[in-house]
Amino acid sequence: MTIEIPPAWEQVASLCLKDNLCKILVLGAADRGKSTLCRFLVSRFCQAGSHAILVDSDVGQKDVGPPGAVTRGYLRLPADPYSLELDGLYFVGAMTPLRHLLPMVVGTRDVVQSAGDAFVVINTTGFVHGIGYALKSYKIETVHPDLLIAVDPSDETAAITASYPQFRSVRITPSPRVDPKSRPMRREARHRAFAAYFGAGSKIDLDLRKMTFQRDAYLVKALRQRGRSPGSLPQRYLLCGLCDGTGRCLGLGTLETLDLQTGVISLVTPVNSQEVKIIQLGDFYVKPDGEELGRTR
Repeated sequence: MTIEIPPAWEQVASLCLKDNLCKILVLGAADRGKSTLCRFLVSRFCQAGSHAILVDSDVGQKDVGPPGAVTRGYLRLPADPYSLELDGLYFVGAMTPLRHLLPMVVGTRDVVQSAGDAFVVINTTGFVHGIGYALKSYKIETVHPDLLIAVDPSDETAAITASYPQFRSVRITPSPRVDPKSRPMRREARHRAFAAYFGAGSKIDLDLRKMTFQRDAYLVKALRQRGRSPGSLPQRYLLCGLCDGTGRCLGLGTLETLDLQTGVISLVTPVNSQEVKIIQLGDFYVKPDGEELGRTR
């Protein structure tokens, strides 16, 4: 697929290379072409001989990796902006920033920091007002970008950039070729992404006694008290993050069964079962075929 490159994109890429602006945060409302710009910048930096990665901090609409996580990717082919390969992720466990601002910000920080000294292009959600203003503000304060790029036809992002004059910023007018995506189209895109991700996996069984659980205080209490605590256990198809012993997220899983009596938890995941030491419980249910069941069952 060919990307039409506006002159302003080339100018921004040249500016970043010339002034060594390595951390670039891209802002803009939905359907402004942020994803295409981010892919172009990563490709342009790679073709110039620099190491560059894309950090995708939109948990719902993904350019790299599965929904429900802040992800990082590199280009398998530097000249092909669509050849992104998953290279790291931080589990959020939701499809929206609503009620999940803290993990969105922490996840973006962690994924950016683990990228080292590469050129890092950070794509963001289409939220720019209200909670979007708060989320972008926290990300700016946490990441300390070298450059803010506002893909903005007028002043949608003006409140954000005006709040942080200490950070260099540029505004780019969106391409008229951007095709708006309806809510059903966005849901279908997540469906395909989940189906592709879990389709490469299999069912694994893990020993509850050997697992550490995070982000669900009731389950931790139930396990410590051998299942005698009142309350309800996580249900089938809950989205989970699977980590190694250091807390590094290896990938996602969807819960099949959790049995306190047999001491076994089963999940569908592409992650190697022998590497999993920590299970983080999310806030969203999805089947391995990609069908979304929402926040509650």
